[in-house]
Amino acid sequence: GFDRKYGLFSIPVRFGIQKALGIAKGCHVFSFGAFLAIYFAFDMNGAYLMTVPVIGALLFIEHRLVSPEDLSRVHVAFFHVNSVVSLVVFAGILADELVRRW
Repeated sequence: GFDRKYGLFSIPVRFGIQKALGIAKGCHVFSFGAFLAIYFAFDMNGAYLMTVPVIGALLFIEHRLVSPEDLSRVHVAFFHVNSVVSLVVFAGILADELVRRW
């Protein structure tokens, strides 16, 4: 409703809520693959690899919080969970670097 009211050309306006959530799910699957690929591409150690399942779990939880019938928690899913994902990624990279220097 907000996007339509203010004339935004967002994915939910263009494709509808159901398809937008499907697109978000696809983006998160791709993102999870990218986080895993970082491990191989940059020769990370196990300290980083331990954070990858945590990231996956957070992305899964994010999609459990929101449904086409109940968008009341979209702000929690989008802002709060994604903030935690960012912190976990940072922690994994920091842990990798600390292990390398140890």
